Order: sequence, then C-alpha cells, then structure tokens
Amino acid sequence: MYKFFIAFRYLTSRPISLVSIIGIFLSVGALIVVISVMSGFLRETKAYIRGTMSDIVVEPHARSYKVGDHILRNMPPYDKLEEIIRAVPGVTGVSPRFVRGALMRRSDGIDPYMGSSRFSEINFAGVLGIIPEAECEVSRFDFFLENVEDPAARVDRVEDPFFLDRRHKDVRDLSKNYPGLLVGEDRFLRFGLRKGSVVTLATLDKSSLEEGEDGIHAFEQKFFVTGAYRSGNHQFDIQYVITDIDAARDWCDADGEVSEIYVAVKDYARQGYAIK
Repeated sequence: MYKFFIAFRYLTSRPISLVSIIGIFLSVGALIVVISVMSGFLRETKAYIRGTMSDIVVEPHARSYKVGDHILRNMPPYDKLEEIIRAVPGVTGVSPRFVRGALMRRSDGIDPYMGSSRFSEINFAGVLGIIPEAECEVSRFDFFLENVEDPAARVDRVEDPFFLDRRHKDVRDLSKNYPGLLVGEDRFLRFGLRKGSVVTLATLDKSSLEEGEDGIHAFEQKFFVTGAYRSGNHQFDIQYVITDIDAARDWCDADGEVSEIYVAVKDYARQGYAIK
C-alpha cells in the first residue's frame, strides 16, 4: 500500500510528471486505436476485393490462323484445361468465365432519370457468363446474392439465381423465355429496375472485325432481370452484369469459348503454383 502512497505524493508534488504520464497514456491509446481501425479496414477491403477475384486467373489464348480470306480461332477445350488444372496439388476449385463488353438498355425505352426515351439510358456493361455452382468454389458468389439490402431485389432461388417466377413477369412477357440476368444493386437502383424487367444487351462480332469484312455485325439479346447482387466492391457491381455462361455464349455465337478460368487454392499466400 505504501508504494501507491509514495507514487501519489510524487505525482502531486511534481505536476509535470502527471501531465507526462497522461500524455503518454493518450498517445499510446490513440496509436492502438488507429492501428486497430486500419487493420480492420484493410481486412474488410481485402475480403471484398478477394470476393470478386480468385487466387489464380488463367487466361487461355486462342490460336488464330488464316484459311483463305477468313481468320479462324482455335480455342483449347475447357474440359481438358479443367482436368489439367484440377490435377495440380492444392487446387480446390475451378470456374470458367465468359466476358464480353456490351451496350445495355431498358427494353421499355424509359429513361430512369427523365421518364422519357433518351440516348442517355444506354450504358456500357461488362457481361460476365458463369456457372453458379463452380463460381461458388472460387469466389463468394452465394454471399453476393444474400448481401442485397433490398429484399424485393433478391433472387427467388440462391441455388438457381437465373430463375424467374412467373409472378414477376409482365403480362406481355409471360410466354417469353429470355435468359436470366443479375445486375449489381447500384446499377439496379440507378436504372429503376425490378425483378422481371427486360433489358437488351448488344455487342459486336469480334470475328467480323478481325476478318476485315465490310460492315459491322452485332449480336443483340433480351434478358429477364432475375434480381440484384451486391459484392461490396462498388466498381465491380457498377461494371458487370452476370448471366449463365451458356446463355452468354449463345448470345455471342461463341460455342465453347472461355475468356478466363478462376482457380482457388488452399493457401495462395505461402505456396507457389506452376500450371503448364
């Protein structure tokens, strides 16, 4: 007990010592708080960014060769590539992605801002074709669907995100069988979309450009919006719309083509992987 008494007498007799101790206490406390906040921020940011990416991204390259006046592209078969990648020790998931840039517009011709037909309603979007079951192996895709803040914008079935119940369709579209499309929640709200809305995607035929043919060929397809997704990465959400990979290939007449292969591994930070 006498130790506390001596310390108290010392501090009260020399106020500068008490001020110094308080200053050191506040400085160390502020340092600990700042480090804790920044560590948490970096951890959450990394989780969101990693949620839209994967440990390894494989980009298959098509071999182009000219036959007469035409340029043919020979893309390695995905089944063979998947078999090779899964054989690498430590690989836990493989998912193909088909990516195309497109122009997107609401098919009802209504501008979400002005309430009339305007060119400003046409927006660029990256179209991402995926296999939902495989995508869940390499990213947090199922979390994206459940993370949507507006319950009315969530998909009807998480296990089948491109399914649309008939009750969401307009009477004029009940007989239509358009493919399903997921839209980032920010774009979903900005466009004034709802489940059952019909949007049109249009893209250019790359082969016609490469072959130097006269005129530009375009592919156009209508899609049903089956819901929204929210990854937490605003740039990703506002940039990409997601559909089934087979629907994307049919739209672009690109049977069997794969743009990227996402690979998940057990410990990407410590192990080195070489896929040949």
